[in-house]
Amino acid sequence: MKILIQTIDDKFLDLETFWQLSKGGGIVQWDSELRARGEESRQVLRSLLDQNFHLYGITTGFGQQADLRFSFGQESLLQAALVDFHGAGVGPVLSYEASRAIFLARIMSVSRGFSGIRPALVDFMMRLFNAGVAPVIPELGSVGASGDLTPLSYLAALLSGQREGWYQGRRLPAAEVLGELKEEPWTWQGKEALAILNGTGVMTGIASLAWAEVSHLADWVDAITALGASALGLPEEPYLPFLHQVKGHPGNQASARRILELAKLSTIPIGHPSAYETQEGRVMQPRYSFRCAPQVHGVLHDTLGFTGPVLIRELNSANDNPLFAPEEHRAFHGGNFMGNHVAAAADYLRIAVATSLNLVDRQVQLLLEGKGGLPTNLALGEAGDPAFGLKALGITTSALAAEAQHLAAPVSVLSRPTEGGNQDVVSMGTISARTLARQVGLFRYAVAHGLVVGAQAWELSTPHQESKPLEKIHAWVRERVPLSPKNASLGKPLEDLAKDLETTKLADIFR
Repeated sequence: MKILIQTIDDKFLDLETFWQLSKGGGIVQWDSELRARGEESRQVLRSLLDQNFHLYGITTGFGQQADLRFSFGQESLLQAALVDFHGAGVGPVLSYEASRAIFLARIMSVSRGFSGIRPALVDFMMRLFNAGVAPVIPELGSVGASGDLTPLSYLAALLSGQREGWYQGRRLPAAEVLGELKEEPWTWQGKEALAILNGTGVMTGIASLAWAEVSHLADWVDAITALGASALGLPEEPYLPFLHQVKGHPGNQASARRILELAKLSTIPIGHPSAYETQEGRVMQPRYSFRCAPQVHGVLHDTLGFTGPVLIRELNSANDNPLFAPEEHRAFHGGNFMGNHVAAAADYLRIAVATSLNLVDRQVQLLLEGKGGLPTNLALGEAGDPAFGLKALGITTSALAAEAQHLAAPVSVLSRPTEGGNQDVVSMGTISARTLARQVGLFRYAVAHGLVVGAQAWELSTPHQESKPLEKIHAWVRERVPLSPKNASLGKPLEDLAKDLETTKLADIFR
């Protein structure tokens, strides 16, 4: 398999590449111009200290205790103390993939060349990342400013040979990880530990990983709509370009276009017996879950469109404090460690994901109702057989939708003062990002359920609407989940299908 090699330079790293490096591995390397800038910013720091300037976190205490003063000779002890006292994370540890994403996000920030650290530290971090190493990080303990201090202390601890790390599928003491790689534990100078802790790496890494996974799943929701619309014999009318052009939203247009590309739908606008329900002699339009699917799911497509650039900018930013400008030969003390943009992006995404997951749930329920000539619960059996088909999948999908809606509540508005009032406004970005990651897991399961129900409905529909793209989607689902016309325990096949959705895009099955 070809190894992805990515140079970190002044060009922005996109979220898909970030996802590939975090999930599948790869090699990162440092552009020579950025490395030179890093050396220059380090020289600015040293020059300012030689002139007896006090610099935050280097000759001072931290946060509320910034009024404390230390000599430059105490730098190593001061940085080590910062790592030690922030080792207060609790709860379950983050996954290996999430920790890899966090590691890479921190590499991205300090490699911009403005952090005032020795370039050798960035080289060291890249060597560990390229070897497949990741820190073991408890997931609880960050309010998202001053950056992700507590969880990022576990990355800093790994670099200095403390606490634990992931290596070759094993959770090991950090000293053993470094020993196996024949690397010496890092000894801190200047503001190096502060540069690792004082930034948005945890929230940005987790949110960026989640964004990429949502973008993969979003196309599959259109496939579920296409399967269901075809199975019900619905007309193409609700998905034709005119409607979505005059509505104007790009997400609507993309969703409708994909549905038409996948499904061969009826060109008869009214009166088709399986397309519309008839009530008291009146022709009724299809239910909203199918007729308005592009308008509903288009919100997720558009939310991905405007949150992606937000996360890309944060991922490619210098977000610690203080920062050093070589051209101006000065230090800037500010608040780039604030994660409000990440918090807002994750909030927006969670609302849109919950909306699309609810759409999948409503489509699943309609396909199981026995409308449009489909058997109830998509079950087939002889008279008197206890055949219940996919009945339970409908219940589970509703449970997934309800939990996803619960997780959609905004977090970015829940700022609360901490650290003696010094951090009197905080982003809550890490909590918002972690909640998004949890919700993405529910979304993946719901998409798997929707595909199984949609594929079975399409297979059992009469007259069968032929479609080469839907045939490929149906075959892909059938390779993982068998037809279940009577009664079958589908828990394990559904788990396998959901697992495959982590790494399989809709476009992949047409290659």
